[in-house]
Amino acid sequence: MQRRNFIVTCGAATTTLLAGCAGSDDDEEENGEDEEEEEEPAENGDADEEENGEEEGEDAEFIDEADDQVELAYGEEAEHSNGMIAVAHGFEFEDQLGDFDEPDQGQFALLEFEARNEGDEAERTPSAWQDIVLLHDDSQYDSEFVSDMGGREEYDDGEIQPDVTREGYIAFDVPGDLDEGDLDTLWHDDFLGADIDVRWTAS
Repeated sequence: MQRRNFIVTCGAATTTLLAGCAGSDDDEEENGEDEEEEEEPAENGDADEEENGEEEGEDAEFIDEADDQVELAYGEEAEHSNGMIAVAHGFEFEDQLGDFDEPDQGQFALLEFEARNEGDEAERTPSAWQDIVLLHDDSQYDSEFVSDMGGREEYDDGEIQPDVTREGYIAFDVPGDLDEGDLDTLWHDDFLGADIDVRWTAS
C-alpha cells in the first residue's frame, strides 16, 4: 500500500509540473502576441509621418522649394525664398505699336509683369529676355523688342535693392486669333541653380 501511494503521489506531482509548464508556454505565447499588437501603432505612426511629409512637399511655401511646376492664375504671386516676388497680371493686345513696330504674326500681346524685392539683400529679377515666354498648345513665343509701348511703361529687369518694385509690360508677337485665355506665361529660371518653374494661366 505504501508503494502504491508513492506512485500515485509522484504521478500527481508530475501532472502538476506538466500543467505548470504548459501554462507557462501559453502565457509566453499570449505575451508575445500582446507585444506584437503593441508594436503595430508604431508602424501606423511611421505611415502617418510619411503621409505628412508628402503633404508638406506638395504644399511648399516657396517656388524654389517645390518639386514640380507651380501653377498659378494671372494676378497670383510667386514667392521665392530670397524675398523676390513676381506676378504676371495679364495682357493687353495691340495690332500696332507706334509708327514702326508691326507684328509679323498678327498682334502684340503685352504682358503686364511685376517683380518686387521683399528680402534683405539685392536680388536679380526675372529676365524678360531669358526667363519669360508665352505658351499656346505646342507653340512658344519669346519676347520682342519694340521701340514704343504705346504710352506704357516697359518692364525693366535686372538687380534691385530691398523694397524696390519693377513693373511694366513685355511685348510678344503672337497670332491675331489668340486672347488671354489661350496664352500661358512661363517663368523658368535655372540661373545659379535657382530651379524656378512657374506657369500662370487664365482662371
